[in-house]
Amino acid sequence: MNNLAMLLNNFRYKMIGTFVGADNEPNIQKSTGKVFYHPVALFKDICLEDGTPVIDKYWFNYVTGLRRLGKLEPGTRLSFFVYCERNRVIVELNKDEFGLMDSLSVPTNFERIDGSVGEPVPVEERPMSGHIFVKNKQKNTVFDERQQWYVDQYMEWKHQNPRQAEGDLENFEVVKSEKLSRRSKERFIVVSKVTGEILDTGDDRKGYTSVASAYAGFDYKMKYLNPRIRYRRRCAKRFLLQHGDFDKKLMDIFDEIDNKGSWEGFMIFDEKIVEYLLNDEGYNDLEFKAKDLYEAWNTL
Repeated sequence: MNNLAMLLNNFRYKMIGTFVGADNEPNIQKSTGKVFYHPVALFKDICLEDGTPVIDKYWFNYVTGLRRLGKLEPGTRLSFFVYCERNRVIVELNKDEFGLMDSLSVPTNFERIDGSVGEPVPVEERPMSGHIFVKNKQKNTVFDERQQWYVDQYMEWKHQNPRQAEGDLENFEVVKSEKLSRRSKERFIVVSKVTGEILDTGDDRKGYTSVASAYAGFDYKMKYLNPRIRYRRRCAKRFLLQHGDFDKKLMDIFDEIDNKGSWEGFMIFDEKIVEYLLNDEGYNDLEFKAKDLYEAWNTL
């Protein structure tokens, strides 16, 4: 079944499809003959948002937005936006005739229909290709030199991104934020199930637009942030909790800026002020950066 011809050319559609699996597509560089691979994902039962069937199966590039959803199991239902393109192509065996070829291009805004969260996979393309090679490897298969290079990229990623302890995903939940929501726009945040502490309010601190995006966004932050960055921020928070005088000084400065609009020439409260204070107080050899301390202070 192929109903691509019913779609308007260069028109953006919202569609729903079922993930089947992934593979690597080879591309040969003409100038050198060198083989490069990029990841692709197979979808089936693709339809419009209203349920109108579009096409039985289709291969998409395994784009960054799709990789950020984490590991996809066969049968996972996803929504996404995509353009229909209608191009002229030379008819086979007759170079004087042209035909039309319909395709789906520029897939974006992938979301899981059920709002579930998958185990992390590489966000960068090359380690992802290595991950797919490893996952699809048949018994007694030997990778060639080029394929092994991609596998090595994946193994390096795996070494630098150890998995979170089991049960981490069970310790938080997504709830509607009454404070951030508006009459026409609901906003969602991530909170701790244990303490009720707000863990994530989105990249712009205005909340997530859906439950699914909140789960995916927070899981991505937990799993993909560089472990060294997480360590520095933990050190910064520990420093604040142990140095009440420094914490009080930060609060006094923030209050002064909030009330007067300035503090010793600074118009905003940011990591530059924190860096100035660290140097002024003699904290010149710490395991974190001023920015980490500023962000840790804002989360207390």
